[in-house]
Amino acid sequence: MSFHMSDDFLKNMVRLINISPRAIQMNDTFNELSDLYETNPLAAEAKAKQILEDYISALPEERQQRARAYNWRIQQELRKFKDPVAHE
Repeated sequence: MSFHMSDDFLKNMVRLINISPRAIQMNDTFNELSDLYETNPLAAEAKAKQILEDYISALPEERQQRARAYNWRIQQELRKFKDPVAHE
């Protein structure tokens, strides 16, 4: 099974919660999650959720609610697909 999440998809997710790709070192994080996904998809999903939650928790309090709302919206959209990672 290969990891098929496009860079454009990730960039759009980052824009939705108004964070800088440099701030979260997007390329390193993506590569790490991609490698983990190859061996353990459930662990990769859990790690991705934790990275996002850690980031949101570090935001100023007035931005956390908006970021969580965007994250919820993204998760609802991804639920529409049998395998959201492979969706293109």
